[in-house]
Amino acid sequence: MLQYQERGKMGGEKFHIRKGSLTFSADSIDMDLVPGAVYEGSFTIYGPEGRTANGFVLSSEPAVRLMTNIFSGAKEVISYRLDAAGLSFGDQLDGSFRILSDMGEYEIPFHAKVKEETLESSLGPMKNLLHFTNLARANWREAADLFYRKEFEAVAAKEGERIHSLYRGLSAVSGNEHNMEEFLIAAGKKQPVEYTVDQKELAMDLPASQTQKIPCPIRLRRNGWGYTRVRIFTSGDFLTVDAGELTDSLFRDQTAVITVIVDPSALHAGRNFGAITLLAAYGEVIRIPVVVSSGMGTALRTIHRREQKQVILQMMQEYVQMRCHKCSGKTFAAHMGGLVQKLQDADRNNPMTALYKIHYLLTVHKEQEAIWELEALNRRLSGTDEELPPFSSFQFDLEDDLTYAYRMYLTVLCAESEAAGAQPSFRVIDDAVRELAKEQRRNPENFWITWLLLYADTERMRRTKETARMLRKNYEAGCRSPLLYLEYYQLMQESADFWYELGDMELQTLYFAAKHEILTEPVITQLNYLAIRRKTFSERLFRILAKAYEAQIPDLRRRDVLESICTLLIRGNETDPSCFVWYQRGVDAGLTITRLLDYYMLSLPVDYKGGLPQMIVRYFAFQNSLPAAASAYLYRYVLENKESCAELMDQYLPQILRFTQEQLLQQRMSPDLAFLYEAYLTSGRALSGEAAAAAVPAVFSCFVREKTARAGRLVLVYPHFGEEQLFPLKEGRAFVPVYGEDAGLFFEEDNGDRRVGSPDEAEHLLNYRKLAKLLSLYGVSNIGFDLYLAGLGKTDYPVTEETSAVYRSLAENPLIPESFRGHLRSELLRFYEKQGDTKNLDDFLEKLEPEGLDAESRNEMLRALSVRGFAGKAASWVQRFGTNGVDGDVLLRICTELLEEKVPADDEDLTELSFLAFSRGSYNETVLTFLAGFWDGLTSEMNRIRLALKGFDLEEGVLERRMLRQMLFTGEYLECRSELISDCRKDGTDSELLADALAQASHFYFTGRKEMSEEEFDLTGEFGRQGVPLLDICRIAWLKRRSEQSGEIADKDLEVTSLFLSDLLSQKIVFPFFRQFIGVLPGLQAYADETLVEYRSSAENAGKRVLYHYAMEQNGIRDPYAAKEMKEMYEGVYVTGFLLFFGEQMHYYITDDDAEKNVVESGTIGQDARTPVSGQDRFRAINEIAMLTALGRDAEALSHLEKYSRKSWLAARLFDDRERQ
Repeated sequence: MLQYQERGKMGGEKFHIRKGSLTFSADSIDMDLVPGAVYEGSFTIYGPEGRTANGFVLSSEPAVRLMTNIFSGAKEVISYRLDAAGLSFGDQLDGSFRILSDMGEYEIPFHAKVKEETLESSLGPMKNLLHFTNLARANWREAADLFYRKEFEAVAAKEGERIHSLYRGLSAVSGNEHNMEEFLIAAGKKQPVEYTVDQKELAMDLPASQTQKIPCPIRLRRNGWGYTRVRIFTSGDFLTVDAGELTDSLFRDQTAVITVIVDPSALHAGRNFGAITLLAAYGEVIRIPVVVSSGMGTALRTIHRREQKQVILQMMQEYVQMRCHKCSGKTFAAHMGGLVQKLQDADRNNPMTALYKIHYLLTVHKEQEAIWELEALNRRLSGTDEELPPFSSFQFDLEDDLTYAYRMYLTVLCAESEAAGAQPSFRVIDDAVRELAKEQRRNPENFWITWLLLYADTERMRRTKETARMLRKNYEAGCRSPLLYLEYYQLMQESADFWYELGDMELQTLYFAAKHEILTEPVITQLNYLAIRRKTFSERLFRILAKAYEAQIPDLRRRDVLESICTLLIRGNETDPSCFVWYQRGVDAGLTITRLLDYYMLSLPVDYKGGLPQMIVRYFAFQNSLPAAASAYLYRYVLENKESCAELMDQYLPQILRFTQEQLLQQRMSPDLAFLYEAYLTSGRALSGEAAAAAVPAVFSCFVREKTARAGRLVLVYPHFGEEQLFPLKEGRAFVPVYGEDAGLFFEEDNGDRRVGSPDEAEHLLNYRKLAKLLSLYGVSNIGFDLYLAGLGKTDYPVTEETSAVYRSLAENPLIPESFRGHLRSELLRFYEKQGDTKNLDDFLEKLEPEGLDAESRNEMLRALSVRGFAGKAASWVQRFGTNGVDGDVLLRICTELLEEKVPADDEDLTELSFLAFSRGSYNETVLTFLAGFWDGLTSEMNRIRLALKGFDLEEGVLERRMLRQMLFTGEYLECRSELISDCRKDGTDSELLADALAQASHFYFTGRKEMSEEEFDLTGEFGRQGVPLLDICRIAWLKRRSEQSGEIADKDLEVTSLFLSDLLSQKIVFPFFRQFIGVLPGLQAYADETLVEYRSSAENAGKRVLYHYAMEQNGIRDPYAAKEMKEMYEGVYVTGFLLFFGEQMHYYITDDDAEKNVVESGTIGQDARTPVSGQDRFRAINEIAMLTALGRDAEALSHLEKYSRKSWLAARLFDDRERQ
């Protein structure tokens, strides 16, 4: 409570006179609040120039705190603050600052509002998604900057829950423009950008002499607008590009130019192949093949050589096909003819081409032509045209070893033909074979020479082991020719004696045979014999056996092969799903291999849907050491086939129960485990708390399969869950708990790019709708589960008996966004009140916090707090958030409870809350009494409280005395002032306060501002008679009032008049109206001759030196101006007097500054007409003589002059004699 006099604010005065007014830097104050921020502001109070203003500042709203509430000086800055934490968009506060000062009382209204945070852009305010789309089209960069500002979330939220969820999921990686593009696409505001190129292929021919790099422009056209990022890759060492990436800035008119640079120094002769690959943001790939031909003269020879090699390779393949019985001899010969012709067309001068032709002629039984071609070749190789023997065994200079060996082999074939006639064939053959043997010894690692020797020397061919040794040597030397495998396999077919182990060459040969499907039963028998004894796994051996299994062999032999396969796989611990088919065949065939059944289960494919053999089911009924995945499938199968497994259920059920519980507690998941969990949860068994907690995420598990396999993480965003959830993906897959169907799925790549997931990429594994009801009985604490149980994916949120606990949990969970928690708390409050559940209601209110509540919900909570006895908590809320929208009855209950708890009387917040309740029409005796004693505010507002006290017939004396004191300080005037003084007089208020109040009233009256009541005048007179100390203004006002009344002064007032006049005259205080009392007080005769002049200035100018400048004029003659200082008889009221005779005039002007230039009044006056005509003083006599003379009544004038002279002589003689005596 403000104590004006005790705080020294009166400065020794009994009351303050307003000596000017205060002005303010603002007539009203608007505060634009930002949620969560502290608003600080100020306004300035200006006092009158040259004066000091003193006073107090009060805030009508507890939430608006004053940093400065006392001021003193000519200028004072008043600071205030408002903490907007907890306030939300639309919240507002209305109130005022009250200023109580010695310059009067004032009120500055303020309005605080939490305004919507608008995003400003170059296109104007960003109010909705359409505005944002337009901005993104016009200025993508600016839109990207706005997209990642926190204010944009409000824009997205306006578009609905789906768009809001999209924004939350796609705005997590700040600055990522790809994600903004994804947002606009997913929101249906744009289409993905597409690209086309002006060239499907880039081809060019360059001369071998080209050395400078060649730039080749490719134009990329963009269709659409939005995020642009095209990465460019090259294949081919001779290709580079000027930029590895294209962004929006590089496109002009939707077209960008890619400059491909061809480096001739990196080209080889002939055709060089490469490619330009463009990878767009959404995985779109454009591939541009590049073919650069360089130095085609040299290149043609290279091409010819390459073509020759290709033809020779085809010849080899045709030969293998024929040897493997894949084509007939006739077909083989036909194909070979064409291929030999191609060789001749490519290079007729090559000796090998001639040899191929000779070989072909012999194959088609054209021996004579072959001999002629051989003779021609011999002459060409010898370099002479001379006649040579038809069969020459010499090695010519132009021949290498292989060419020579091939010619010797063909010489043998020609010599053996019938076309050779009676020529000495045997000697030719022996010579040729001998030369071949020599070449083979000289080139033992050359398979081709070895192969030619073997087919030329048939005797050698029969020696299997020697032949095998020669072939092995070629293999060890690195030869991997199909012909080598053919020849070695031929030996393996003929005899199993020499291959008693499966070495590398044997495996490679058998693999070749298996590949070409030429495995025979004897070979398979020996293979199976060796394979079953092998201790280690071999991938090649497995493939050979797999082919052997498919060969045309008896079933018994096939069973042996199957046994070898299964044994080999088990020894290699092979459990890949690709092996399952073999284990399955082994089980189906009834093989009795150790651990075959185990490996059957271990290799089960994840997506296997088939049944299990009874053998498997029986085997694992008594002992199961399988991994979890295999066990889960086994147990699922058993449960799904209870009828066929009925006799084993007693053994299986304990296993299944124990296994399911273990897996559930370990939080493992698979489709098979999902089946077991559902069976377990619906079996009617009670769950432990730990099991129930583990079951919740299991029940909501989804199998997530990301389409592109590029993402490394899955992101889940729930509408009413503040944080996003992240889950790693393995090969694009994961088992993830997804609570309900309103979660947003996003896939994130390593670089932060995100993609909106589609519904078909996540599949729920359990019937979560049914199971959730069962689990809800266990009170599991899981925020996702709680959100689902509360049904918060729907548009409304009704609380029921079943969901009230869930709502309570969510409402108190800090992970739920505050705004949504506010909705939940409102629903809970209504539910508890409707149900009459006071126990839960009180517990709820005790733990209740205001964060997240909007104004409407907060006021609803305040109502409940006030009703249920939480006044202290409610008061702290009001002090923090203000009272806007709070019902007066709520405030009344809060204040009443706190007052009954004996809250300290100096609690300014409580006094203000009490007045706010009163101002809203809600009050009672307790509050009114408290306000009367302690509330500070405008005097007019205090008077409203006074009237309410009267209405309740309560004691208002305390308030009235406070009002009088405040009016003394502020100089405020109320029409009820007289009533206040009267009431205070009746209740025994001390006379000092009443005297001060009368002084202030007298001041208002005397200065002409306000009237005084007769009661106030009577009290002034009474105090005068009683000797109560009064201020001079009380006497002045009382005398002025009596001078204005006609008739005789009443007897009761005559004494007071005399007393008041005597007190004032003793201080030389006199006013013109005092002349009305000359008959009352003889002392006034001293002023009877004077003409009194009064000048009034404003209170602000009181105390100034005022000069009266005058010039006398008589009979048209004016004297010079003289100056006389006027006396300040009362603040701002100045009086001076002059003797004026009849016919005299005085011209005057008044100044109030030291320079005597500020003229505040001027005019002309004559002898005071109100001076009585009769009288005995000398002034009256002289004035009468002057008047008679002026009127031409000379005789009367002379008669009066004689009388005046006689009296003057007598007076001089009498008084002179007394002085001498």
